[in-house]
Amino acid sequence: MKILLVDDEIDCVNSIEMAIKPLKHEISKYTDPFQAFDAIKLQHFDLVISDIRMPGMTGIELLKKIKEYDKRIEVIIMTAYGDLDTAIQCVNNRAYAFFPKPIEIIEVIHTIQELDRDINKNNEDDEFEAGKIKEEYNTLKKSYNELLEYLKKMQESGKINE
Repeated sequence: MKILLVDDEIDCVNSIEMAIKPLKHEISKYTDPFQAFDAIKLQHFDLVISDIRMPGMTGIELLKKIKEYDKRIEVIIMTAYGDLDTAIQCVNNRAYAFFPKPIEIIEVIHTIQELDRDINKNNEDDEFEAGKIKEEYNTLKKSYNELLEYLKKMQESGKINE
């Protein structure tokens, strides 16, 4: 899973990176939300973990931009200034999770693991469906070829006309 960390405080992104590094995911980090969004446009991320209060663009604004750009990217919002209105904005804009600061890193790790299981399950389901479609296609192709052979034999024997 590819994870993007966004917080204007470099110590915060470094701390989160160190805490989740043992999960063996690919991690990128930015202290500027505009640069982070540019990175999203250049490469795929499965998860963005963002602070709310940042200069120039709030985490809610970043969340909205991300969801407009690609609804499949999940976003976890964290803030030291959590209130009911902020939590409602996160839910209304389809944030995957919302954590108050100081964050409980164990909860974040569990949330990342849950999301990773969901992503892997969806990929397995997609692979299973693709396999079923390929199998059905091959069965139809075989039946079509058998029908063509049968019609060709019938035509050669004079039992049917062109």
